[in-house]
Amino acid sequence: MANIKSSLKAKSGNAFTLQAVDTSNHQYQLAVKNFNNRAVACRRQKDFTCAIKNYNNALRIDRGFAVLYNNRGVACLEKKAFDRAISDFDRALTIAPDMGIAYYNRGIAWRAEKKLNRAIDDFTRALKALPDLARAYNNRGEAYDEKGETELAIKDFIRAIEESRKLIESGKYTACPCSQKQCEWH
Repeated sequence: MANIKSSLKAKSGNAFTLQAVDTSNHQYQLAVKNFNNRAVACRRQKDFTCAIKNYNNALRIDRGFAVLYNNRGVACLEKKAFDRAISDFDRALTIAPDMGIAYYNRGIAWRAEKKLNRAIDDFTRALKALPDLARAYNNRGEAYDEKGETELAIKDFIRAIEESRKLIESGKYTACPCSQKQCEWH
């Protein structure tokens, strides 16, 4: 039996209607990728509402794609909609429990909400999956510093510098922290 889900069909302009589609079909996969790419373009232009709408459209087609929840969560972070961002990262982690970048991003949201213990826990989980993610060491260090745990903060800042140096020296530096495994579209 074919895998049938709801899809979006262009009607006029930016209006869409639902229609059934075989999700193993190349066009289904292309539609999800196109909505994601449009959302990324919107994010780059700082139009986070547009980005979220495009992630929503992609998720109407494929609710089981953890990267889409993570990416929409990042757009929500950028919009300072922290509760919604946390919800999206939770969903991404339900689908892909080893998705280190979703832990990292949720840690950013927890830190913004001043829930430092949760942030530290998520940065630690991110580092288990992505041990060379310098940003996670830096953000965990800042959370420790905000809690007054200076020695732990300094250790993380030193490790962030070491990891950054290794990455730069290897010639593999990229601005996208998820380029190692999870992210196909940045």
